[in-house]
Amino acid sequence: MLYIACIWIVFRTCQSSQSNFITLKSWAWLIIISANIYVIYALIQYFDIRFLYGDRLFPIWNIYTARFPGPLGQANEQGLFLMLALIPALRKLSQPQNKLWLLASILPLTSLFLTAGRMTVITFSLVVVLLFISSKEPKRLFKYLLFLFAATAITYFIIASIPVHGQIESALSRIESSGLATRLIIWDMSIRLFLEHPWFGIGLMNMQAHAADGLAMTLQAHPEWKDASSQLASGHIWTHNLPLQLTLGLGISGIFISLFLYLYSIRNIFYLIKKADWCSESFIHGSIASFAILIHGLVSVAAMQPFIMVLLAVYLAACSKRV
Repeated sequence: MLYIACIWIVFRTCQSSQSNFITLKSWAWLIIISANIYVIYALIQYFDIRFLYGDRLFPIWNIYTARFPGPLGQANEQGLFLMLALIPALRKLSQPQNKLWLLASILPLTSLFLTAGRMTVITFSLVVVLLFISSKEPKRLFKYLLFLFAATAITYFIIASIPVHGQIESALSRIESSGLATRLIIWDMSIRLFLEHPWFGIGLMNMQAHAADGLAMTLQAHPEWKDASSQLASGHIWTHNLPLQLTLGLGISGIFISLFLYLYSIRNIFYLIKKADWCSESFIHGSIASFAILIHGLVSVAAMQPFIMVLLAVYLAACSKRV
């Protein structure tokens, strides 16, 4: 409850100023520079560049299995963070004097595709469409996006062609992987656990404690999922669905929180599509970013990371001023 209260305080505090700071150039530079530092870190990890006495940079992250590891060590979290960092920079592309924004976006966009997250690519495609709808100079934005994607493709293939110990997994191989089957198992487990604890849930971070019993019941009902269930052996079990995570963790109240978040975000997007020319910059930025977080959350719980939850509160608060 303290965790939720802190997020609510962030939302209410930022709502009083409509989170106008997210439209400042300093905010855009802060988050895009952070993303570039993040990618440089990921490249150091990926190519196993050693430092003094042959030591790795923060070797603890080597235990994680992301194809293109970064500080977060997990593809969905990486993709979501990079996407949020790119939104203000891409908004700047339709404005004059945008060359630096273009250059600053190449590495983060390349890393976004190197993570090979399927939902990240889908969500980012929706973000690009919304950026075009809200842009006052869509032709200029299109021209610079073409250049950006071309530069990104060249950078991607250069990195992917360099031989290293662990090759980058292609987006096609991710589509063909058993990730969806594993999610079906987890979603079935989560629904069963919710039906056992409908009023107050099991707590936001407590699925691990209930996973063994939930998995046994699910495999008994669906023996065809036995092979895919082997991926859960590591024990890092989440619902991989933000509404389900809130519902399972908080019970009935989690359902209402989820409904509010998604309905509020969808309403903002419809308003943006209908009246883009009348929308304030903070509303445009906030509605697109919050929509990206929540859509991405349909197959992940990356939004449950504390810093993403804080950003979500800031972006939703920015939506309080439409014009």
